[in-house]
Amino acid sequence: MKIRRLIVLAMIPVLLFASSWAYGAWDDRKAEMTTSGPFEASAESLNRHPVPKWFEDAKFGIFIHWGLFSVPGYAPKGSYTDVLRADYGHAMTRSPHAEDYWNAMRDPGSPTAAFHRRAYGELPYEGFKPMFEKQLEGWSTDRWADQFQRAGGKYVVMVAKYHDGFALWPTKVKNPHKDGWFTQRDLAGELAAATRKRGMKLGVYYSGGVDWTFQRKVVKTLGDYTYLDHGSDYADLRMRRCATSSSTSDPRAAEARSRPNRPAGCRDSATGSARTGRRCTAAARTTYPKPVRRTASRFVSAGAARWCRWCWWGGRRGGP
Repeated sequence: MKIRRLIVLAMIPVLLFASSWAYGAWDDRKAEMTTSGPFEASAESLNRHPVPKWFEDAKFGIFIHWGLFSVPGYAPKGSYTDVLRADYGHAMTRSPHAEDYWNAMRDPGSPTAAFHRRAYGELPYEGFKPMFEKQLEGWSTDRWADQFQRAGGKYVVMVAKYHDGFALWPTKVKNPHKDGWFTQRDLAGELAAATRKRGMKLGVYYSGGVDWTFQRKVVKTLGDYTYLDHGSDYADLRMRRCATSSSTSDPRAAEARSRPNRPAGCRDSATGSARTGRRCTAAARTTYPKPVRRTASRFVSAGAARWCRWCWWGGRRGGP
């Protein structure tokens, strides 16, 4: 009896170890790439990706981080590296980046939350939308583009949607968690036309891997930022926005979009616009059965898929 009991007790840690290993192997599969293509998720592979010839000589460009967070325009001063070292557990809500305002203000102990209480009281982040759109009455795309050109800029990159999910164009692909969460004015499209008219290249940054309207938990650490699951509905929205476009300003984009299984915004090079060289291969088709959407959800939320976090759709009038 004692021997049998000892055997049972000895088997318990073995079974625990085996089950832990099996769960870890299953969980690791979430981070595996679910698409195929000519490049791998390694520096060596990506360095072999050719860049457009114009980019080799374009020594200066303008990257525009602009959105609802520009209304308060606040972030604590300092170095993000120092924040990571001093308070990793709250690094994402103490970062010196004003564009992370909404996430930071949801952490009651953050400097941003304290500032918001002093400056805006109980105003929710959504309250910045009417303020932002009111200020657009005096915004001139031509004035911006003229300044960029006089400064010697060869290309312009605009953030069309940051992590707060707010789109800077009247998108037809609606956010199921935030009704009307976009501008009525086509800011991205207007800036695209103004920059191209002056001979500058246009790139568009779209936060494809992170959207706080789909994931409501406060993002406090880099681990939260990388691994929090946004759900299959976000993967579906993200791919439909990548795979559909308004091509009114560039006939090459319309031609590229007509090719089977090649969404113009994510992976076609015919538009000649600024790109990172990382292809959004998750959006390979314009129709997605449920198994594909589930796989894409894992792809979007997995840390190893961060190569495809940014979706560039140059050559189009501000996106779908």
